[in-house]
Amino acid sequence: MKLSVLLFIQTVLIFCGLCEVKTQNDNPGVITGPRLIWVDRNSFGISSRIVNKEGNGTTLWNQVDKSSVTMVSRLLQEQVPSSKVAIDYDYDDHFIFWTDPGYKMVKKAMLAKKGNITGVFHGTSNYVEGIAVDWLNNKIYWTDAAYNWIMVSDYEGTYYHCVVSHDLDKPRGIALNPLTGHLYWSDWGKNSKIEMATLSGKNRVVLVSEAYHGAVIGLPNGLTIDYEENYLYWADSSNDNLYSINLEGANGLIQKNKIRVVGSTELFGHFFDLDLDKDFFFISDWGNSAIDIVPRNNLTQTRYLRPSGMFKPYGVVMYDQVQQPTPENEVACATDNGGCDQLCVGDPEGHRCMCSIGYVLAEDGRTCKNQTSHIAQMQLFFADTDGICQLPANVADIAITDSQPYNCFLNASVATFDYDAYDEKLFFFDKRDSYIKTFSLEEGGDPVKLILAGNVTGIAVDWLSNNIFWTDIAEKHISVAKLNGDYQFVVLEGDSIDKPMAVVTYPKKGVLYWAESGANPRIERIDMSGRNPDVLVQANIIQPVALTIDFANDKLYWSDIGTGTVESISLTGEGRRPLLNSQTDHLYRGITSYQDFFYVAERNNEWIVILNKEEKKHTRSLGVDGLDALKFYDKSLQPTDTGVCDLDNGGCSQLCLPTPHGAECVCQAEGNRVSQQCDSVLRCPTSFVHGRVVDDCENTAGKSCKFVCNEYFKPNTDQLLKCQRDGFWSNETDLDKLCALDSTLDHFLLVADTGQIVLIDFIQDGTYKFIPLPIPEVVNPVAIDFDFVENKLYWTDANQRRIHRANIDGSGKEIIADNVEVPDGLALDIVNRHVYWTDAGSPQKIERANLNGTGRQTVISSGLDKPRAIMIDTADRRMYWTDWSPNGASINRAKLDGSGREKIAQGELSWPNGLVIDQKDKKLYWCDAHMDKIEMSNLNGTDRRQLLDLGDKSHPFGLTLEGKTLYWTDWNAKHISTAEKLTGQNGQSIGEGRFKKPNDIHVYHRNYSTIATPLPTKEPEPTEKPTQGHSTKASRTDSINTEKTYTEKTFTKSNIGKATESASSKGTAKPYNATVQPHISVQNSSVSSVLLPLLIVLLLAIVAVIVVIYMRKKRRTPSLPARMKFDRPVYKNLTEETDSVLAYYRDDEAELASTQPNNTQQSNGTATPQLGQYSRLQFDNGNEYVTFSQ
Repeated sequence: MKLSVLLFIQTVLIFCGLCEVKTQNDNPGVITGPRLIWVDRNSFGISSRIVNKEGNGTTLWNQVDKSSVTMVSRLLQEQVPSSKVAIDYDYDDHFIFWTDPGYKMVKKAMLAKKGNITGVFHGTSNYVEGIAVDWLNNKIYWTDAAYNWIMVSDYEGTYYHCVVSHDLDKPRGIALNPLTGHLYWSDWGKNSKIEMATLSGKNRVVLVSEAYHGAVIGLPNGLTIDYEENYLYWADSSNDNLYSINLEGANGLIQKNKIRVVGSTELFGHFFDLDLDKDFFFISDWGNSAIDIVPRNNLTQTRYLRPSGMFKPYGVVMYDQVQQPTPENEVACATDNGGCDQLCVGDPEGHRCMCSIGYVLAEDGRTCKNQTSHIAQMQLFFADTDGICQLPANVADIAITDSQPYNCFLNASVATFDYDAYDEKLFFFDKRDSYIKTFSLEEGGDPVKLILAGNVTGIAVDWLSNNIFWTDIAEKHISVAKLNGDYQFVVLEGDSIDKPMAVVTYPKKGVLYWAESGANPRIERIDMSGRNPDVLVQANIIQPVALTIDFANDKLYWSDIGTGTVESISLTGEGRRPLLNSQTDHLYRGITSYQDFFYVAERNNEWIVILNKEEKKHTRSLGVDGLDALKFYDKSLQPTDTGVCDLDNGGCSQLCLPTPHGAECVCQAEGNRVSQQCDSVLRCPTSFVHGRVVDDCENTAGKSCKFVCNEYFKPNTDQLLKCQRDGFWSNETDLDKLCALDSTLDHFLLVADTGQIVLIDFIQDGTYKFIPLPIPEVVNPVAIDFDFVENKLYWTDANQRRIHRANIDGSGKEIIADNVEVPDGLALDIVNRHVYWTDAGSPQKIERANLNGTGRQTVISSGLDKPRAIMIDTADRRMYWTDWSPNGASINRAKLDGSGREKIAQGELSWPNGLVIDQKDKKLYWCDAHMDKIEMSNLNGTDRRQLLDLGDKSHPFGLTLEGKTLYWTDWNAKHISTAEKLTGQNGQSIGEGRFKKPNDIHVYHRNYSTIATPLPTKEPEPTEKPTQGHSTKASRTDSINTEKTYTEKTFTKSNIGKATESASSKGTAKPYNATVQPHISVQNSSVSSVLLPLLIVLLLAIVAVIVVIYMRKKRRTPSLPARMKFDRPVYKNLTEETDSVLAYYRDDEAELASTQPNNTQQSNGTATPQLGQYSRLQFDNGNEYVTFSQ
């Protein structure tokens, strides 16, 4: 039904488009310029078209009204679906070229009345958003932000070549200058930048980046060149500004012009693409669904070229001959293709010959010959029943038929393999004769036997030190040897190793990662010499069999055939995430990663499953008989670097093994004895928790070294560290305690800020010391609290959807609650040793758990809309919380078990954020982020007063109190503000320029806490039992309730400390006349003393009955996992934003955490990540693919 409605609407839109077509010359010849041509797509995303408006910039400016709809002509409209994006042209040859990620193609058509559409290249990803034409040499260039490469092709698509493939993250906009032989592109990766190179991809230079030039650069797109002035222009989609740079050798940003999109509310638009002529800029503007025409000499004026219908503009070009100048001299490639056999591309020195994939350039620099070796630029290697086979790098997107063969070589029964890209050799274990062998990818020939082994399940090459490691489940060890097989040495053996199944190397860091599948399954990291083990994964793992490292993102992936999952974790053991979960009998064995794609060998059904890592979407599956191992081949995956074993083999006579602490020498055993001609050298660790040894330390046996502590830490001893022969330091002080946080922890503030948690020490002279706590992988902490008893910090993370805790020095980080959909408020009950938090997801609830995460229970699960901040009053044994209900925000309180709920304040509330209790005066304070004020009342809600009007340029979030002083954070001001709690006067600012977006704040004093409750000397027994809720975790649903997203405002200092007029003149707070819900009842103290024992007995009886009923119900009704649907990939522009509850917090650049629904509680409070089942379907061409649902 929905599809029928969409098709009907599309038919109407097409008809409307036909109504817009202007009558053109009946001559069936070519279409001439000048005219503006652009791509637009309808709002439903099911069709796209190429439209145009005749005239140059001046003509269009005079024709287009400021607000009315403009009549345009349609050049091309294909059958639905299509999703054109980028566009460019060759004026003299009358061709127009565009990318269509929906068809995964680059296409072209002649600009004539009856020009046919033809394909140039098939096999792009869904993210091809830049295209540029070299009109002199007849070549097309395009960027691909999934494969992270830049390709070049001739106009027919006969020959193509990857000109740039290394050190790209998200290539987007692209522009060419064929006159000078240069290529320019933008990159939206972790470090956005604009680069240039020759048209063959040589001599790369970073033109603009924040790191190199301090330039303001966010999401650069729409690159275009003014060839007459030699300026490069681009639009920045992150701030909708226009920038330019002089290409006469300048490497810095020299001109910046901000364009204002003039509308009824003077809002900025959202730029996608950009082109120009001599007088005007033409900008495709998503914000106004129009092409903005802006005079270059007056950027304050804008007129809109807006077609009728619901269309969003994408690529735009000014089709004009003057925009593609020709040189005075003859173009080298124009005559006999420049003497090139295949591709002739421009170059600053004239031209350069290149060969298509599958060919290599001969020594004459012109001829292309068939590639006889098994080496291509990039390719996927996999092992099947016939040996080793290979597929092209873009196998996820190219057209493959069932009859199309893949190339196989190396007839062997391969169990596992790896390669050395620089020596161009393959290393594999042949199950037929139990030998580790090597094979030359360049020369071919017969494999060479290296090492006789037992049952090898994993091979990993250290390409920097020329060593090979392998796991052997028959011998139960991990071993190493030189790449030629010499000097075999057992790295790890003994009782701790049973079934070592996989191993990978990180040569630059000198470490190994390996998987144990025996009685104690785990993922472990060790030095390459086998020392200093660190267990990264031990919970919820059964039989891990394969590992791979994503070096670009510092992630380790593993497949577990026991759990049927593929998961990832950071290289330090943080941020465990699920990628794939079959929940059936699928066996995921070999795994490998390349750019945005992930490849999995599924053994039972013999598939290669290909997924997009970022979207966690399936791309395609390919049937392969006898599939086992696979590995992506690309030299960029083995980056070269200097190593500790480079010079004279690290001083070692046999094996030199790089470690994080330097080169270690190990010797091959001869029988039960070590060779007499070899000396082993072990090194003591150069770093430890919060410190390291000095740079000139010689960390070998018998040497002593000084050490230094990291910033914000101080030493606990001045003793020297002495290195022993076993490679460990001898010192009476525990290495983990050599350095301590440089804070007395007597009097301090804690602030949750984007990407960090900051401790602010109060210094006796009235100054402050700021200490960013070294907690790993803090993404977006919202609420925080601190426990003085154990010196542990607790916080919520809105992006990771978790509750964490760690020692105050940043060590010992733990997950105490997972799958918290919208974690906002958090508060500790330090007396009863509980942590409470709010969850504004679906269902909305307030939960609590023991401080270690066990005993998780829902305290309140009904009558909540958007619970936010929460505060615990341990003196009165109550909790207070705010609720952003769309039916009326409120402040509420209840007993710690959830009973006795009261709504103590409502009316004239919108986004109540921070909550704090003044125990001395029995007052409650809160701030409102939308109404920009701070209020106070009695604890029961009476005597409500407005303390501070912060002004409409503030955005208060967190609030805390100590003595007579209030402290609060402000998103707009990006600092902490203070004021007197009764008058709102005498305010000051703390930490200007130190915060990104400060959230929660708390003040602590060792002699008393913020709630003025004496600290216990030992952990007491809980004094209340929850009577509501249950321990089953809530699963995340597919939709999140949205809210009106806060629009940030500009901060001015004049608003800080501005009390209301009454408060300012009289020194007291102004009474507030909003609706207040008072405390419902007050017990007479004498009556209470008589009835209290009876009430306690009755309450305990009720609790017992409810617990019995709940336990019986729980046994009858098992919890079920949620289901999530993973759709087939569709084109989605990377600049689109979400509007949800989480968007209120999230930093736009933060990586969103994956959903991990599960109902199984671990002992440490974490949960088993899961993804859904998949079913077997068919492509149109007969190829199988997998759809995921959960």
